[in-house]
Amino acid sequence: MLLHSRDADTNQPLTDREVRDEVFTMFVAGHETTALTLTWMFTLLEKQPEVVGAMRKEVDAVLGGREPTFEDFPKLPYLLQVVDETLRLRGPVAMTARTAVADDALGGFRIKAGDVVLPFFWAVHWHPGFWESPEAFDPTRFTAERSKGRHPWSYLPFSGGQRAGLGNMFSLVETVVLLAQFFTRFEFEVVPNQSVVPQVMATVRPSGPVQVRVRHRAG
Repeated sequence: MLLHSRDADTNQPLTDREVRDEVFTMFVAGHETTALTLTWMFTLLEKQPEVVGAMRKEVDAVLGGREPTFEDFPKLPYLLQVVDETLRLRGPVAMTARTAVADDALGGFRIKAGDVVLPFFWAVHWHPGFWESPEAFDPTRFTAERSKGRHPWSYLPFSGGQRAGLGNMFSLVETVVLLAQFFTRFEFEVVPNQSVVPQVMATVRPSGPVQVRVRHRAG
């Protein structure tokens, strides 16, 4: 896609360096966001044995002990729902910067063209106007049936519009495949009583290490 893309104004293709930079950005950003999503997921699954059981059941039914492939991604909808709910509650990106292209007003505040605004995704993801029981961890809220009619700007883990995150689908597929591999091979237990809180920097990182005990599955 990058090699065939054209600049909207000049109709010129990307240079080799620009292609390299875009690919580098996608892999670096996709790596950290995926790692943080999995880290936060463990903290959310600590007290959710029924969710863990449903994830393992889906993986076993689809894979039967074999390694997952890209083609298995659409066959693992519950894993994706768990990923989506993790991104809603603990998205690795809390906000982004956008430059206003024209004067506007928002919430009683005047915005001038050229001002930098910071859409705060976390506030949207926890807003009771968009989400029922927003503080509850409930992957089933992302089923196709319950997602019908949801406001298109209520869920923005990778931002939205023309400037949405380049690696959004890459990250989702990567996370689901990694989870499928993990559940095929391992059992796990999150070490309890960890006082880990979110720290907002360039990404949203835990305030300390998240400790998980991992062991090979029997058989």
